[in-house]
Amino acid sequence: MIEKVSARLKIKTSRIEYFTAKSLAQRPETTADAEEILNKLIKEFPDNFDYQYEKGLLFFMQEDYEKAEPFLIESLKLGHPEKFKIYLHLGKCYQKRELWGNAKACFTRACEVDPKSPISWLGLGIACMKRKDFKDSEIALT
Repeated sequence: MIEKVSARLKIKTSRIEYFTAKSLAQRPETTADAEEILNKLIKEFPDNFDYQYEKGLLFFMQEDYEKAEPFLIESLKLGHPEKFKIYLHLGKCYQKRELWGNAKACFTRACEVDPKSPISWLGLGIACMKRKDFKDSEIALT
């Protein structure tokens, strides 16, 4: 009985820390605090896709796309339900680093998840154009 209560308390405490980190991540002067909390949560709960995604998003918002990438990928592997958003963020990470093949793959996946999204089609069109895949670019942009 005590073990069950302890486990529930641990999960509730971690959710409070998670929402605290999300709030802190929104202000540039407190991103280090957000990162510290997320590091602790990921160490304690490595299979939690929310924590992985939030840390990737933290780095993304700081425009540290190389650091954001592994956390965004891990959140996908762990089954995060917001696949569309993650593919867009990953596509943008690759776009900023001029990894056009990876960007094309991510924007393609985003288009598959939400075929009505103009942002994903635009990203795909740009990635194709940069790769000199002009036919694919034209298809994406029309």
